[in-house]
Amino acid sequence: MADFSGQITADAYIPTSAYSAGRDGHSVQYIVVHHEAATGLDGAAITAMWDRMQAQSAHYSVDGAGTITQHVLESNTAWACGRWVANCESISIEHANNSTSPWTVSEATLESGAHLVAALLIKYGLGYPRWGGNVRPHKQIVATACPGELAGSQNAHYMERVCYWYEVMTGTRSASEVGWHTDGKGSWWYQTGESSSEYATGWYKVGDKWYYFNEKGWMLTGWVHASWEGSEKFWWYFNDDGSLFSDDWLEYNGNWYLLASDGHMATGWVDDKDRGNYYYLDETGRMITGWLKLGSDWYYLRSDGSRVEDCLYEVGADNICAFDKEGKLLTGDITVTTNDDGYIAGIKA
Repeated sequence: MADFSGQITADAYIPTSAYSAGRDGHSVQYIVVHHEAATGLDGAAITAMWDRMQAQSAHYSVDGAGTITQHVLESNTAWACGRWVANCESISIEHANNSTSPWTVSEATLESGAHLVAALLIKYGLGYPRWGGNVRPHKQIVATACPGELAGSQNAHYMERVCYWYEVMTGTRSASEVGWHTDGKGSWWYQTGESSSEYATGWYKVGDKWYYFNEKGWMLTGWVHASWEGSEKFWWYFNDDGSLFSDDWLEYNGNWYLLASDGHMATGWVDDKDRGNYYYLDETGRMITGWLKLGSDWYYLRSDGSRVEDCLYEVGADNICAFDKEGKLLTGDITVTTNDDGYIAGIKA
């Protein structure tokens, strides 16, 4: 990782001949974010390409592993923005792509790039990070798709990391403070004390939400098989942000599941009082529809999972079946009771 203490020192210095000496009387006013619109290039390959083309360059590049290479000294002008004054007033950073359209970057590239941007903002006294202000996408200067998803789907995350590093490096945020921390690769942990060795494991409540962390402290998402305070193990579902999903139906991979008020996955018969219906969830928690046999009894669940009960019900073309108050299929002779208005009031064998 590049050294950001004091003078910025990149991981490598591989200079290009594609630049102009000095800054033509201008000073650095902002940082310009670029993407390479190519995959698999390292610092040496970037320099070789720019030397050959003699048409473009940037002060820094960040490869797919997060390695930072300096190509042009900051006191000189890189050919990066397509506008002379913009070139003279900026420091440009190229980010390697990890895919073609959409042009995304890896988490390692994003993290190192964000760290470098924050360090440059501090070095030149440009103030707190502001997208479109002291941190600008190439497309803000000329008509271009650059910097790809760094100005699109990855922008919020990118700027969150720029702000994080700015706050850490200026002392306005502690790198080891109590609260949420990330490894920069999409995994999160929650620090419970002043030391990074103090972290949440198992069940842990943050605010009014419950989360679950493995034995190493990493926050889990999706399905988790765990016990609650020594009880038998149940299945639980955690949202993409790690918070516990509870007291509602969940659609997952085309199937429906019911998570109880405490969050555990329900199985067997459940009485959904909000909907006024019974539903059956098999041993995997999946809601059943259609015919269901339990022991010697047959039941029928509508397409929405609700149990047919205490009525005559058409199952398929020209097939009318009778079900009692508990939803059991009746066979043989049955008694149908109607009320004074002629509606069915009850059915029994």
